[in-house]
Amino acid sequence: MSEQTTRPEDGPRPHRYTRTVRLDDLDWLRHVNNARLLQMVQEAHISMFYLERAEPGAEIQIRHVYARHELNYVEPLRMQSEPVTIETRVTEIGRSTMVLASRVRDAERTFCKCTSTLVSYDNDAKRSCRLQEEELAFLSRHFLPTDDCAFSGPRPRAAPRSPAFTVTTAHRA
Repeated sequence: MSEQTTRPEDGPRPHRYTRTVRLDDLDWLRHVNNARLLQMVQEAHISMFYLERAEPGAEIQIRHVYARHELNYVEPLRMQSEPVTIETRVTEIGRSTMVLASRVRDAERTFCKCTSTLVSYDNDAKRSCRLQEEELAFLSRHFLPTDDCAFSGPRPRAAPRSPAFTVTTAHRA
């Protein structure tokens, strides 16, 4: 089940996707497995980008690929009678990339925060491409840059440079 919460006249707002916790989400500790939390976030992204915008019966053309996910597990999510809501906002927009901040929560608690970087992708050319004007307009409806730690997850950062990853080539004369 999903609910769209943004109407153009409302201004930017987070996208909200509602989902119940299922038995197959649980691991042997009887809480939602960490990989399942990421799947919940991805389901919300699919709803946001494709399902809620698609014409009935039309084939959906996937235009984005994930470049990175970073998750912060705040509290175990267990089986509960009320559904959880995955709130997603766009926090950065580049020429071909976007950063999404999502959180999995119920009315009182946040269970997981996730920062995802997506790249606009041309399936025919098999490479990244610029975001289209229509996509930029859509993203602006959910654009809410945030430093709010209660909402956003860890901020993506470059991988640290380490001598362990340095390759040196010696040339013989």
